[in-house]
Amino acid sequence: MLVRMIYASRPVQPFSTANLNAILATARKNNPVHELTGMLVYDHSHFLQVIEGDRSHVNGLLQNLVKDTRHKDFLLIKFSSETSRLFPHWSMGYAPEIVLSRPFLFKYGVATTFNPYILPESKAEAMLAELGELASAGTALAD
Repeated sequence: MLVRMIYASRPVQPFSTANLNAILATARKNNPVHELTGMLVYDHSHFLQVIEGDRSHVNGLLQNLVKDTRHKDFLLIKFSSETSRLFPHWSMGYAPEIVLSRPFLFKYGVATTFNPYILPESKAEAMLAELGELASAGTALAD
């Protein structure tokens, strides 16, 4: 059964580019093995991530994420059954902070700075979907 999980969290301390690239490399290596796809947004203060795949694999990843000491304030925004993927071709897409402009954020009801904790599940999902479209167009980075 295909499920989609969206969560927000905060880094315990800001991630360096090297640390972030290592996380993305690990996800891009391991996710295809478990047929997981998704997208990560990081702005040095918050993570917003969507993961899609088989329920058992996404649930296992969820358990690991909750225990991961590199981030805190884990908030599960959505965990639902789905009929299709938002990111069928990506092991893990990435949207850098640069794409989170004020007009973009305002469209999703976020004032002037990125704060995924105030996003309702529908807006979080719509924001991630649009970021995925931007990434496909070359504005954000994807794999």
